[in-house]
Amino acid sequence: MLIRVVDFWVVREKTGLQHLELVIQDTKGDQIHVTIHNREFKDWIEQLIEHETYCLYNGEPMVNDGTFEVCPNKLKLVFNGGTIVSKMQIPAIPLHQFKFKAIDDFLNGKFTTDLLYGDLYVVGVLQDVVKTQMGGGGKKSCVNITLGNEAGNVIRVALWEDYAKQFMSYNNSNNFPGPTLLILTHAWCKQNQG
Repeated sequence: MLIRVVDFWVVREKTGLQHLELVIQDTKGDQIHVTIHNREFKDWIEQLIEHETYCLYNGEPMVNDGTFEVCPNKLKLVFNGGTIVSKMQIPAIPLHQFKFKAIDDFLNGKFTTDLLYGDLYVVGVLQDVVKTQMGGGGKKSCVNITLGNEAGNVIRVALWEDYAKQFMSYNNSNNFPGPTLLILTHAWCKQNQG
């Protein structure tokens, strides 16, 4: 199978072990979620590069029944001991397909609560930093913000852990007098509890 790695991230488990998660895309633009378990982590972390193209052999397709779906494909692919990936130049595979979801869709309930929106982007102007908690004392870092659109509609967003730290680092050093535009991906959506 000819593929491009369109997204790539490391998951740190509660046990301290790490595993890889990817989204790959074929020449038709179809995407599938890939999991590489921690026993193969060291074999693949240096070998795979985001946005590069490869020829993939011997992945193990499974039903995508995890807590979070990263893309709408009903299957996911798991690398096993027989998986082989060879780097190749394949310009026919698009670099990325940007799909934007409007803030209004979230306000009107047009979202799925069990889907991790990895291939969709939400764009909004930073309205307010509502609350910050930068970790310590057993608590996770979290920043609550509001994003708005040109129509004045606003949604609440919680940024956790590294995303919270990255945002606060940028926001604290930002001296630009204009509005701050945020583009979010890998968003997990839920109904507001209050």
